[in-house]
Amino acid sequence: MIRKIVLLFLILLSIAGGIWGITGIYQILTKGHGVVTNATTDVPWGIQISAYIFLVLVSTGCTFVNFFGHLVNPKAYAVIGPRLISLALLTVFGGLGALFLEMSWPTRMMNFFTSPSFTSPMAWMAYFYTVYIVSITLEYILLKKSTDSLTSKIVMWITVISGIVTHSTLGSIFGIVEARAYFYGPLTPIIFLAVAFLCGGATASIVAYTSGKKYRVLLQPLRKMVSIAIAIVFTLFVWRFIVGMTSGREGYEIFEIAAPKFWTISIILGCIVPFVLILSSSLRGLGWLLPIASIIVLITQFISRHTLFIVEGFKIPLFKSVWTPEVIAYTPSSVELSIVIAAFAFVLLLYSIADIAGVLESPHAVEEV
Repeated sequence: MIRKIVLLFLILLSIAGGIWGITGIYQILTKGHGVVTNATTDVPWGIQISAYIFLVLVSTGCTFVNFFGHLVNPKAYAVIGPRLISLALLTVFGGLGALFLEMSWPTRMMNFFTSPSFTSPMAWMAYFYTVYIVSITLEYILLKKSTDSLTSKIVMWITVISGIVTHSTLGSIFGIVEARAYFYGPLTPIIFLAVAFLCGGATASIVAYTSGKKYRVLLQPLRKMVSIAIAIVFTLFVWRFIVGMTSGREGYEIFEIAAPKFWTISIILGCIVPFVLILSSSLRGLGWLLPIASIIVLITQFISRHTLFIVEGFKIPLFKSVWTPEVIAYTPSSVELSIVIAAFAFVLLLYSIADIAGVLESPHAVEEV
């Protein structure tokens, strides 16, 4: 009963966020993107791109957790599978919605299909997204029936492969930009996938803890999965930053500028603190520390995608003149914030409604685990 009351409260909160988002969408479509947002030629991508990256990485992460879970413990993960895949579908649509509205006019996305450029990573990403979304939809339908069929297993493989291809391609869009020191590098696509795995594990832990006592049997394997993901992300983050700090090339001073926030937010708060909490959660009566650690992971990863990736990437101007500042500042406008809130509200609203309606339940009973 208490859980349903909480879900109803979340629905009302999401509706309020959605209404605010609709006002932002209206302003973008009527007044123009350049008028109501703080994106400029110096900082062309803002918090909407940060939200897009974060949400689609959560989507990929949910498919990763579902896939690897089914490999090692199919009965246990079959119970939570429909919830994870439904979140994967909702978050990818929420992320793409934030992206569409960042493109000034949403119909521009159709140019990838009507006027394809096969040398463009963005165009390929659009094609990969089509496969990814179709495969997620099919996987959800099949999970609601049975996870044991050959068709279900094949679709599961297609989903995880398309997720890897799609979102490593997304990482490559940043990684190939040699002029932007904070984006550039072969590790960028790999880091995107590692962050996706971490965010997916954190999301699954929160879902398992909040979906009812019968789902908490999954907390033990998820604890291990999130711990491994934190270790991978920690290693990649640290070495990428060390390499950037030791470079003497022009533009790489951004690593020194970002260092205090990086070590505080991405490493201490984003990796070390959650890791300690997860280790402590294995103690008797402290299982609630796992979802707390997972919430910290998601919050810090969103901040890292925005403050420590998108914003830092554009801080050092490419062309310097008398009128160009040494460091470019960016603060999102209220319209941009409303779009981001709307994207998250969309995911939360539809998931809460689906949960109350009972369409996220698995055909497998927890008692089978």
